[in-house]
Amino acid sequence: MEDDPQALEKKPNPFRFVQFDAAIESIESQIVEALEEDHAVPDSTLDKLSKYLTLKVEHIDNVVRWLHHCQSQIKFLRSEEELLRTQRKRAEKGFGEIRQYLQDHVDLTAEGEDKNKPRLEGPALKMWTQVNGQPGVDIDDKSLIPEEYSDLTIIIRTANTAAGRDVATVVKDFVENYSEQGVEVNVSEPGLNTIRLKEALVKDEKGVPGASLHYGRHLRTSSPRKIAETMIDVPPPRGALEAAG
Repeated sequence: MEDDPQALEKKPNPFRFVQFDAAIESIESQIVEALEEDHAVPDSTLDKLSKYLTLKVEHIDNVVRWLHHCQSQIKFLRSEEELLRTQRKRAEKGFGEIRQYLQDHVDLTAEGEDKNKPRLEGPALKMWTQVNGQPGVDIDDKSLIPEEYSDLTIIIRTANTAAGRDVATVVKDFVENYSEQGVEVNVSEPGLNTIRLKEALVKDEKGVPGASLHYGRHLRTSSPRKIAETMIDVPPPRGALEAAG
């Protein structure tokens, strides 16, 4: 415990009430003990008690100010988060549009022997488009896709169904009590299992009726290290900042 009342106040802390109370209780005990032994209570002890009581009351104001400051900081940080989120989304949108434009431009105008990897080259850097490693699935005609690539979801609820029961128990309960009231069966519309469909398209060269694979392309550029080695004070392309910002 601090012997000097001012020492506590020099270290603002919202939890300092406990220390104030402990110090005040200790001084009060000294006063009670002196009175019981018919000893005079030193003025220094009374002064210290008075200071602690005053500081405790003043500490309430300090804590209230601190709480208000924290609330203001949180409100400010929240507004900054919203602003940064908006700016990020705007920048991502602008960057995506620019990247797509450049990708289309490279695919249309690039020349070279490797038609699967068209590129444009500058004095030190280059950009090119490359086929994605993983294909996507195109649904050309859903009605032609065999039923084996569709999943049917059946939801069974019985009067005795409870959370945490395993599937086997629920099915058995349904079979035994299907004729009783409280049994509910919901059957969803068949839905395509695109994962199984994609696996079949990749494995089977003949393909699957009504569906096909497509391999997208993405834009690539020289490595960040290579770019850093060529950095000079040159402004970005005209309009790039406006599009990104």
